[in-house]
Amino acid sequence: MQTLWQDLRYGARMLMKQPGFTLIAVLTLALGIGANTAIFSLVNTVLLRPLPIRQPERVVEITPLRKGADIGAFPYPFYRDFHDQNQVLEGLAAYSFVPLSLSWNGNNERLWGYLVSGNYFDLLGVRAVQGRMFTQEEDRAPGAHPVAVVSYGSWQRRFGGDPQLVGRTITINNHSFTVVGFAPPGLVLPMLRTGTLSFASVLLAVVGLVLLIACTNLANLLLARVAERRKEIAVRLALGATRFRLVRQLLTESVMLALAGGALGWLLAWWLVELGTAFKPRVDFALTIDLRIDWRVLVFTALVSLITGLLFGLLPAWQATKPDLIPALKDEVGLGGHRRARLRNSLVVAQVALSLVLLAGAGLIVRSLQQVQTVGPGFEVAHTVTASVDLALQGYD
Repeated sequence: MQTLWQDLRYGARMLMKQPGFTLIAVLTLALGIGANTAIFSLVNTVLLRPLPIRQPERVVEITPLRKGADIGAFPYPFYRDFHDQNQVLEGLAAYSFVPLSLSWNGNNERLWGYLVSGNYFDLLGVRAVQGRMFTQEEDRAPGAHPVAVVSYGSWQRRFGGDPQLVGRTITINNHSFTVVGFAPPGLVLPMLRTGTLSFASVLLAVVGLVLLIACTNLANLLLARVAERRKEIAVRLALGATRFRLVRQLLTESVMLALAGGALGWLLAWWLVELGTAFKPRVDFALTIDLRIDWRVLVFTALVSLITGLLFGLLPAWQATKPDLIPALKDEVGLGGHRRARLRNSLVVAQVALSLVLLAGAGLIVRSLQQVQTVGPGFEVAHTVTASVDLALQGYD
């Protein structure tokens, strides 16, 4: 422990002696680590963070696959047949995300909601904050129990948080429904967290490439730095320092750089997450973007920083600790210097190659977007407004 503390103090002094190098290395790593942390927060939201339901790890979704691997939906009679003959799952519930027309106090509003089976909330373990949820007996006969559960946000925004709404009648799709309860706040139903995982995976691959470029740059900077310290390293080896001891010292310095870059990258990720949360596409339903920097994201940032410092600091440290002692002590360039020069050149080539791949991919995306904007819709779009009318919401066939 005392030796580690000595390595940390010595490493801090060496980094502070070259503030320009330290600043460039930290900023380079912060860009790569911050971008990866921000995208990982999306993966964490979609895949890792548990849903606010009972035993979310036991919940599975069953969907049919059509031709071309498109995800479809089961007809309701199929669900009834699966439900009645199910001998594998603890329970089976059905839901559908649909547009609705809400009429209340003389106002009509188009919104999105769920049609669910009577056992849906009971199976997920969701309890009402006031009133009750649906019961399984309420969907035995079609239209026999016209009841509705209002989400907490809709209760507050559209109905002013009126506690007397339970038991009153609202009009949905030109039919009367009795409000039986309010869903708890922060309830995110499973469907709202699917369809984005593949998108997040692509983004994670892109920012992973950015991090790889940053790490290659870090390795090159470390090689250049240890080349300037070849005489110091040769003196320490001549005085009896072991190669393992010097490698550990140099790795300590690279890990300190990586952790500093990770800390700054974490702040950058926080800003990127806030920016991404503020951006919401113009859609006609409530889009919940619940990106948060929680402990999983923090652990991810720490692991990426640690692995980056160890992995991309090992090669420069290994090369630096096997110099030609006589030329190094005389401050001359020996065979070791030529080997390091070849390694630096290889890293530069790798960095340029990775950058070209990233730029080519970005150029293709930009070009595709430009082509989409120039595609004519087949009619004159100037001074034109489009609107849609869904008469089915009011009961027309």
